[in-house]
Formats: sequence, structure tokens, C-alpha cells
Amino acid sequence: MSVPQRPEGEKRDYLVLVMVTVKDRVVDTGYGQPWPEEEHDLAFYSDLAERSGFQVMERREDGQTFFLKLQKP
Repeated sequence: MSVPQRPEGEKRDYLVLVMVTVKDRVVDTGYGQPWPEEEHDLAFYSDLAERSGFQVMERREDGQTFFLKLQKP
């Protein structure tokens, strides 16, 4: 899954649905933002997590979704 470049004629913003699991708690949420200038794919978010101080423990991609298991050292 990735956030591709903005399609012609499409709306200004896009929405991403997010599920976060911390220990036994699951938080379903989402966020919207303006279309990015570059594609945001699994590698983009893995790099962002690592630059934010997380270790990427696992990563998977399945169709239009991806999974990152992160750990804060």
C-alpha cells in the first residue's frame, strides 16, 4: 500500500485509516492530510519510524494495506 501522487481532478486531501495495538489495547483511528509531493509507501513509513527512534521489528504488505510492528528501545 502506498499513498500515490495526487490523481488529476481528485480532492485536495486524502484519508488514511489506522489501527494501533499497544499491549492489550486497540485504537482504531484515522487521519487526513493534503496529498504528499512524493509517494508514501512502506519504506517511507519504516524510515520515518526509525528516524523517530523506533526499531522496526516486522513489516508486511498485503494488497492495499501494510503492517509495521515497532518497538521503542
